Amino acid sequence: MSRLWNWVDSKKLSKETKKKLFLMLNCLICSALGFVVWLIVSKFALNTLGWELCFIGYAGFFVGYIGGFIYLCRK
Repeated sequence: MSRLWNWVDSKKLSKETKKKLFLMLNCLICSALGFVVWLIVSKFALNTLGWELCFIGYAGFFVGYIGGFIYLCRK
């Protein structure tokens, strides 16, 4: 997360825009990682669309948004 924040922080944007951009990108990256994990798991089990949405959604929200929010609070 620190590498992503450093990249966003280097842009010439307002503080609020930096925070929003960081949270959006963090959610997208975590959702993409959740999708990759689902692709691997779906080869063995849990291969329905519902499970795909769970892997993407939970990773994006809990790890991406809440984790990013906590990271920003500590900054």
